[in-house]
Amino acid sequence: MSLLNLKGGAMLAPGRYGFDRLERIAAQLRTPPAYFGLCEAKQYDDYGYAGLLDAAAVLSNAYGRPYVGTLSWSDRGPIAPAFFLDTTVLRLARWSDGHSRPDFPDARGLAEIEVRNTRDRFTVLLEHLHPSSPELRLERARLLDRYGSSYHQNTVILGDLNCSPPGDRYPARNWERASPRLRSHKAVQVNDVWIPASAPIAHLQQMGFHAIPDLAYATGTPAENAYAPTVVDDDGRGETIDLILINNRDMYVPGSYHVYPATTGPAGVPDSDHHLVTCSLNAAA
Repeated sequence: MSLLNLKGGAMLAPGRYGFDRLERIAAQLRTPPAYFGLCEAKQYDDYGYAGLLDAAAVLSNAYGRPYVGTLSWSDRGPIAPAFFLDTTVLRLARWSDGHSRPDFPDARGLAEIEVRNTRDRFTVLLEHLHPSSPELRLERARLLDRYGSSYHQNTVILGDLNCSPPGDRYPARNWERASPRLRSHKAVQVNDVWIPASAPIAHLQQMGFHAIPDLAYATGTPAENAYAPTVVDDDGRGETIDLILINNRDMYVPGSYHVYPATTGPAGVPDSDHHLVTCSLNAAA
């Protein structure tokens, strides 16, 4: 599985995209991902789904595999996530996009995916949690907690979750230096000290989800790699907010988690403000 928040979806103008950025980022992978999750698929449904179809073509050309894209839902305007499946490996078996019936809030964005060779199925929820409200992030986490360890199927929650898990090993920015506005979006004050607003991830962990960085560290990945930041902030310290969570720790394949370095274009400008994140999962675990 691969996860990327591609800034603004690489949109240049409605219906026009600078997907050379996606090409450079995707080129870092030697093994084609069976699942590619992309946050900020901005207006990918404009002009006959031009963005979605062109992004799928970029991945297909990069990896020499046939990718089909699916645009997810968003309650914050036309900037939903999208996911792309290598259709030789995976099949989209069920899809709750907000238009299928019945439409329940806790199932919106739920994809049931089947491994073609084995017919094993697993559940995936690609999320882009609210960027400015810790309360709304926690509200969404509470909706999704039913997919924890008591759920009947292996489940993955991944995306730009806009908050990091609790724990001292995760990098944290200097919240004292952050603006009051940013602190209100991403931090909470405890005993006069500003700390990351980690409650949404902590809640999901209490319901049986495991953060892949923690599993990577527990299975031998060095801390500097397991807890590498996935986004770099303006004070030079990163945060780990692009996350993959699983409700069955045995799904994780040890040694497979990687956070890739930023790529840059001809002018030296980073192709995105987030890093590409990958890991391997065993759907039959």
